[in-house]
Amino acid sequence: MAMEDPILFTGKELNFEVPKMTELASAEQRLRDKITKQEDLQTKYQDEIRKNINIDTQALVSDFSRTQQYEAVKAFQDKWTKIVKERGNKLTSDDLLDMERDKAGISNLQNEWQSSQKLWEHDQALIKQSPGDFDIAKFTADTDAFLSTGQYKPNSLEYSGINMEDYFSGERWSGSAATLEDVAAGANGFDTYTTKTVNATPEEAKKHILQVVLSDATGRALKGVMRDFMNEPETEGEFAKIKYLKDFDTDNSGTISSSEMAAANVKMSSRNILTNPILQYAQDKYLSSVLKEKVTTDKRRRANTPTDPTAYATKSWDEDGVHYTQKVPATEGSGDKKEKVDPGIKPVNGKYLLNKGEAGITFTAVDKKGRTVPNAKIDFLGYSKVSSVKAYSYNPADKTVTLTIISKGNSIPHPIPIEEVPDLPEDIKNTILDQVVNIDDKPVKLRDIAGGDAAETPTNKPKLY
Repeated sequence: MAMEDPILFTGKELNFEVPKMTELASAEQRLRDKITKQEDLQTKYQDEIRKNINIDTQALVSDFSRTQQYEAVKAFQDKWTKIVKERGNKLTSDDLLDMERDKAGISNLQNEWQSSQKLWEHDQALIKQSPGDFDIAKFTADTDAFLSTGQYKPNSLEYSGINMEDYFSGERWSGSAATLEDVAAGANGFDTYTTKTVNATPEEAKKHILQVVLSDATGRALKGVMRDFMNEPETEGEFAKIKYLKDFDTDNSGTISSSEMAAANVKMSSRNILTNPILQYAQDKYLSSVLKEKVTTDKRRRANTPTDPTAYATKSWDEDGVHYTQKVPATEGSGDKKEKVDPGIKPVNGKYLLNKGEAGITFTAVDKKGRTVPNAKIDFLGYSKVSSVKAYSYNPADKTVTLTIISKGNSIPHPIPIEEVPDLPEDIKNTILDQVVNIDDKPVKLRDIAGGDAAETPTNKPKLY
């Protein structure tokens, strides 16, 4: 029997298919690729670890900030060095995210410290440029706090307070400026003329003080006022604190405690600004610096007049409890001589000087029996403790008569419209209205300019109080 060809075993009978060589090679390649990717990822993680474990430190001025930065960086590195070692230098993506978050926290702190430091450096540069403009004491105190805490307050740089006495003394300001001239009879035909120029009335000066302080947008003027006030004594002296804060002395101790001062600060802020105690203090404190006087004295030859200026008669009268006296030149000559026509006072620098050579009218108080009342306070035209008044000049430009009022020993120029002169007490108004001025080479009585007498009851009588 012929042998048949042998049949090769294919494995089909067992339902098993021998894998092809190309498929085996592909599986092996995929495994190698997977291993390679894992190795590359670990290499990338290692790079991330090395990059994140090193933190750039900032150059900080504050001792506190430098210490905090050092401790934060050290804690970060200790933590993650330990974790990396425990994981066999292999970190997961979640680990890297946690690491990034820790690093960002340190970066945020560094940014805060750097922001404070840059603001401090900016303020320090401004002070170096103009140290006199800023409050050095406050900046120094806030700098000390910055060095110890790392935080610098944004409002640490403030303008310094202005020396308001120096400011008002040096400024060139004037209100209703007036020139007063007094004449004292001398010997050998010469009289002594004393001329005083003042730049404003006290009322105008006080308003000017308020305007300067309240219109200063920088706040330096008010800060200067506050500094002066806080340096004043508690109870003694002309400008003692208790004088202005007596309404806030709740326990009637005669002094202002720290708690009362704190309460006063709150209550004063709700008051009318014009009645604020600190501003009242400012008006009193700087008034003498605002008011400026210039006094000159010279001797002039006396003009020939029909009166002897060395001979005086005393004129006196009583009115509403006030006793008035005035020294006037005694009249020379007899009634046989023909009376000369008074040509009138000629203007000097646009003004007429009134009552030259005559003393002012003196005020004293008398009781019902005509006896003098010692130390009586007489109020006249808004001024207290008035002792005398004199008409000084007439200005035709604005039709005002300037009176020289002696109040509390001070000589004060007080202009009033000539239309209001008839409202003054009888003999005071007559010393003004009977004056004759020369207008266009013609004598004119001020009475005619004022429009004649007013009602019998004056509205500006002196008052006793």
